[in-house]
Amino acid sequence: MVFEFVGLTFGLSLPFWVLGAVEGGTFGSLPIASAMVVCPAGAASIVVSRRDGRRGVRRLWRRLLDRSVQAKWAWLVAIGAVPASVVATAAVEQFTGDATAGASTPWAWIVPTLVLFGVAAVFEEVGWSGLAVDAMQRRLTPVITGLVLGMVWAVWHYVPLLQADRSMGWIAWWTLFTVAFRVILVLAYNGAGGSVPVTVVGHAAGNVATVTFGDFFTPSITGVVLAVLAAALVVVLARRETASPSARPVGN
Repeated sequence: MVFEFVGLTFGLSLPFWVLGAVEGGTFGSLPIASAMVVCPAGAASIVVSRRDGRRGVRRLWRRLLDRSVQAKWAWLVAIGAVPASVVATAAVEQFTGDATAGASTPWAWIVPTLVLFGVAAVFEEVGWSGLAVDAMQRRLTPVITGLVLGMVWAVWHYVPLLQADRSMGWIAWWTLFTVAFRVILVLAYNGAGGSVPVTVVGHAAGNVATVTFGDFFTPSITGVVLAVLAAALVVVLARRETASPSARPVGN
């Protein structure tokens, strides 16, 4: 199922990549190919429809209405990890004297961009979290699931990034950032009891922090900070599980 979902996601994205290559141009700072955000939800719906029909598709989309709050830390981590990393990046750059000249804080854009990225996150997370994470965790640990899915997620973005004229070095550091972010989202998803909303909100918050506050986002710093946060979360959860063997295992 996961292979079919990933293949369909990439296949459905192809027309957007071609359009971006032919037409060029951007929506603000985003390349036209970024409209491929609708593809994971489309691919997931097709896969589930083939297996379980319309009823299965309705169940898939109803997962967006889940209100489970089994662990408040999961919401805090999902929402706060990337913004905290961006703040840390700004602090490092100020300390080293590498801060972007004339960088500003576009507070007025937070609400509209949160709405825009929230809609985009819905379409992405219905697929990545609503279908792929559970299917992968039947065979893999949560951390490995996050690493593998994070790498797939990163590669899926490579065409739009290249069309946005990002350098290979920038993309490499951004990949570290993206994989670390997916690990955090998977662990938060599990901590919230398999909640798709927690990944939607976390994903949207991450995009707001990195795109809206792009002057303060440097993948070579932000990626390392987020990777350290992801590793710390893995260690904390592992120790917690060891200390409480009767607790609900992470990933189930």
